[in-house]
Amino acid sequence: MTTEKYLEYMSFGGNNHDAMFGSCHRITAGAIDKETGEEKKTVVIFDWGKNEAPEKFAGGQYDVVVPDLSKHVPMPGQEKPEELAEAIVLSHSHSDHIGGFEEYLEILYVEHRRIEDLKRSGDPSYDAEARKFQELIKSVPPIYATQDTINAIEKDMVGRRKKYYDPKGRGDIVTELQALGLRFGTKEQTIEPGTELSFGSNGELKAKITTAAHSVESVGMAFHNGESFGLITGDTKVVVQSELDDFGKGLPRQILVTDAAHRHKKGKPTTDQQMVDRTMQFAEEHDGQPLLFVLPAYHAAAQKLIIDALIKSGKKIIVDGGPGMQQSVMSFVENNPEYGKYVFPAGSEEAKRQEAEDERQGKFGDTVYFTTGLYNSDAENSLLVAAMRGERDLRPGTVVFASAFGKEDDVWETFTDFVREGEKNGKCKGMEFYTAQEIKISPTIETEAIPEMASRGHANGEEFDLICENNAEKGKTIVVCTHAEIVPEVKDKKGNVIQAGHDYYQEAREHAESLGYCAPAIHNGTVIRATKDGVAVDGKRTEKVGWLAVEHLCHYDVQRDKKGRLKKDEKGYFRYSKGIGKIKRITHETDHGFSSEGKSVDEEKSDEINKEEVKKKTKKAKRDAAVRATGGKQEPVSNKGARATMKKLFGFMKKDSSFDKAYKEKLKDAKGKKK
Repeated sequence: MTTEKYLEYMSFGGNNHDAMFGSCHRITAGAIDKETGEEKKTVVIFDWGKNEAPEKFAGGQYDVVVPDLSKHVPMPGQEKPEELAEAIVLSHSHSDHIGGFEEYLEILYVEHRRIEDLKRSGDPSYDAEARKFQELIKSVPPIYATQDTINAIEKDMVGRRKKYYDPKGRGDIVTELQALGLRFGTKEQTIEPGTELSFGSNGELKAKITTAAHSVESVGMAFHNGESFGLITGDTKVVVQSELDDFGKGLPRQILVTDAAHRHKKGKPTTDQQMVDRTMQFAEEHDGQPLLFVLPAYHAAAQKLIIDALIKSGKKIIVDGGPGMQQSVMSFVENNPEYGKYVFPAGSEEAKRQEAEDERQGKFGDTVYFTTGLYNSDAENSLLVAAMRGERDLRPGTVVFASAFGKEDDVWETFTDFVREGEKNGKCKGMEFYTAQEIKISPTIETEAIPEMASRGHANGEEFDLICENNAEKGKTIVVCTHAEIVPEVKDKKGNVIQAGHDYYQEAREHAESLGYCAPAIHNGTVIRATKDGVAVDGKRTEKVGWLAVEHLCHYDVQRDKKGRLKKDEKGYFRYSKGIGKIKRITHETDHGFSSEGKSVDEEKSDEINKEEVKKKTKKAKRDAAVRATGGKQEPVSNKGARATMKKLFGFMKKDSSFDKAYKEKLKDAKGKKK
């Protein structure tokens, strides 16, 4: 039998336009029998992230938007997948890489609860439904991840269960699904750099897990089919070449996927030691001054390096960020007890004692504050956001270092307004501002750039060149640049550019082309095929890939009948405090398969989203918020809708606690009148 082997790469979510991003890659090792035409495929999925800006997608009608993998993983209520994946490999714990998988776990969990309620209510369909679900769970591909990523997912799912499904319970979504046969979180599925995996009945696809120097524990993956070789770097600054010396040795390097390269950022590669040394120097230069580090919430590896440097400099750290930062930093401290003497969560007894001691001695330079608010929307309760709202004051002469600014103009504008106003009223008097790159905050304040202290998450400048040089051959390798993130250009009111705009994907792609590599414009659904004869974009195939748009239905009062049993809704489903209310499969059709427009196409029939309705809802929410702010007499129809809209627009930074309080009093009075 004569067979023709091929190795394919396709993106489900890493090569989008505008906000439609969620890292998700497919690797396929295939073989075609030349005599019969029979084709055999071995499919592996690398990452399953979520779209981090669903409000920009389809008019903001959905809570979550994730790549649709129903072709490769089983879904409740659907036909069996066309090409069941052999495995899912997760690189790290950031939501744009695992958020889709977490949503999938919740979908499975909701179906499990629905079936359990069939049992409790004595429904005759229970046995058949339970068997069907058991088969589905067992057919879910094994999910491979590092211990750090497993821990993060388990913690997230415990939080979801407690918050949305069972506030008084101590259950664990992952544990319940594992008991049913889900292959995730066990020793067999735990990976680390150096782990080698074999997929397919005869090992048709070989893979090796590689180190990814990111802001949290992360990995990449090299893969081959015996004839062709490929590498997905993962989010990283560097590739450890020694890890690849004996893997796929002698095979042509035909596919290189550079994940999240920030080509525009100049400067030499930043090592861990450089970051520690520069942070210690920074602490020494500002000895005796209050220090405030404004960092991305979930970049635990970078946070650890800065913490190490500050401890060496004799500092104590109080973590006063949003819930994400608290979880990220304090989880690390819990797992490393020796740090407990130096790092305290805001509001804890240790933090209060440290602050009291600072006040007593009048020395505020010995305690450093960690917060967020310029990058993550997670920052609702952070120290900086509270200061922006006027609810807290920063100490006079505070030195601020911000490693990254937000992707939303509203964040930037709110911060610059805060600084400018602070200059006028004296609240920002004597303050100094430092960032990873030079940014003009106000007419009189321009930040000093310290790139060595920036998050070490992605390949910048020469690092990108080095990855290409070591892992690609000019004219023989297709370089795929992913992470189509766009940082908007920011101008002041006079039209002067104070922050340059960047399209990471386009800049990296064009630069790779300028170096002589083949780096075509790749979009989701574009298939790259490598054989022993060479590699090329398959011009005959562009797969239709889409998204699962999930609308969560919130029901805080669970409905029960007189016997205490849960009531069914009109569709025969039971509802909990939060359930998967609607899952819509959507695709975007243009010449390249995607569009950032609000038009979506259902699998069964075209469905033009009613943008006018969305506009009406948004206007109504804003109107309600304005009524609250001005103390108007008109009673808002939906406080929930107004708050949700304000939060999406980073309005929580501007909220006035006094009118919030007044609004609650109004509601209280209104309820009293009804009674």
